[in-house]
Amino acid sequence: MDGPIKELEKLRASAESSTKVKIPSAESSLASLLQSLYEVKSRIAAGTVTEDTFALLSQTVDTKKKEIDEKQKEVYNAIARLGKALDKV
Repeated sequence: MDGPIKELEKLRASAESSTKVKIPSAESSLASLLQSLYEVKSRIAAGTVTEDTFALLSQTVDTKKKEIDEKQKEVYNAIARLGKALDKV
């Protein structure tokens, strides 16, 4: 049973050191997106919305989606490596 525990420790260490470019957590990405949506909603209510507002919102949604996808990919890869370590036992 030491094999999976060692693999888990390696995964934790590599997760902390391997990402030179920090990917925000999915929670922070969603919170930021929600804040952007509230801002656009208030602009619509105030009547100060422009085409640029919607273009910026679209760009923000795309960026946050990519951040979340990268974070999910990172998590799934870690789970797969841990599963392989468990299979070895």
